[in-house]
Amino acid sequence: MSQTLGFIHHLMYGKITFLNSVTNSILEIAKRKKLNDLVYTVNEKGILEEGPLEEIVDELNIHGWIQKRVELVEEKFAAATSLLLSEKPEFKEEIFSLFNALGKSENFNGSPSDAYRLMISKFLDDMPCDHVLSAVDNENSVVFTIHEDVHAEYWNTYKNESLYWDLRSEYMKGVLSNTNYTLEKISENSYELK
Repeated sequence: MSQTLGFIHHLMYGKITFLNSVTNSILEIAKRKKLNDLVYTVNEKGILEEGPLEEIVDELNIHGWIQKRVELVEEKFAAATSLLLSEKPEFKEEIFSLFNALGKSENFNGSPSDAYRLMISKFLDDMPCDHVLSAVDNENSVVFTIHEDVHAEYWNTYKNESLYWDLRSEYMKGVLSNTNYTLEKISENSYELK
């Protein structure tokens, strides 16, 4: 693994900070509802450092540093969402609305290929070289397949295996809301943007 910061490290850090921001938004919902114990429990898992990557990364162990932050934000996201919904299931609509609004805030106006690239620029699906997702780009659609669900290990802890993908789909509905495109689940592990 490279010991020099490169494009891929910045890409992964952008995904890490995006997921951390989403988790903080979910924790804000919990704070507004006076669920301070839940917020404490989630934040006890750790706090992501803030600042430019060049200033906070361990340059002697770039890959290890990034992997630890991926694990941190994935665990906190699964915990915050799952614990909030187990304590207050009535907040499910609010959380889904949050994801839809995040998608809409992208002000997307592009092709299915552009939508796919936007999606993979936001969500942590391991390093691109790990080939966790594959995509077939047709003229008017993109079919992508999940070869390994790297998120399941975090969500299975809370018995919420499908919630991650439901939230991600809701984000994409928001992204696509100003277009004529849709995201459809076409098999257990495949989706189509068309």
